[in-house]
Order: sequence, then structure tokens, then C-alpha cells
Amino acid sequence: NANPDHGIPITADTVRRLAQLKAEGRISSPQQKQLVAEAWAQRGDFTLSTEPDTPWADRARLAPVVQQVLDRHPEIVTKYRAGKVGVIGFLLGQVMKASQGRADPPAARTLLEEQLSDPPSPEDR
Repeated sequence: NANPDHGIPITADTVRRLAQLKAEGRISSPQQKQLVAEAWAQRGDFTLSTEPDTPWADRARLAPVVQQVLDRHPEIVTKYRAGKVGVIGFLLGQVMKASQGRADPPAARTLLEEQLSDPPSPEDR
């Protein structure tokens, strides 16, 4: 009694579909992993209704998350403004974490750079 799927609950079509969504930029890597877990748990496919929105690339969604990260890490902001621009990677990681992987990394980085290039306001000093 051979089992054609070898006990693997995810079909090749599901894998192809997830790869396509990722390649098109419609889902992030963390979202892709989440959908794989969902398909595995359901012993089948994920449904269209559970496919996530496109990654957050618009300012309306990203700006509050970026601001929250900058507010939480003033010491990193100070380092960046003092010339240690490599710390932006840490801040980007925090944005990705705060958005649960939904933020579009290039858009988030651009917004971080813009926010960090603004001089601190008098109340921040």
C-alpha cells in the first residue's frame, strides 16, 4: 500500500505557489514560513483568504513602526548620527520584528534613512 505523497502533507503545487508569491514580492520570507506551517498543519494547502497582503511598502503603515523603533532605541539613533551608519541594520531588524516580517525591507530602510537624516528636534536634546 504505497502512499504517493510519502506522508508529506504539502503538495508540490503548494510549494510552487509559495515560491511564486515570494518571487513576486507578494509575501516576505517570514510570511512564507508561516504559510508553509499552516499548509503542513492543515495537511493540505493554504487558502486564498489566508494569503497575506503585499509587504508593507507604504508610508502610512511603515511610518509608525519606524518611529516606534527609533523611539525605543535612542542610543542607536545617536550612534547612527555620529557616523556609525552600520547600525541601520540593527534598526531595520527591529522594524522587521515589530512588523512581524510584514515590512518591505527596502521601503523600511529608505524610511529609516530619511528619519535618521533629519536633525533631532529641540525636545529630543
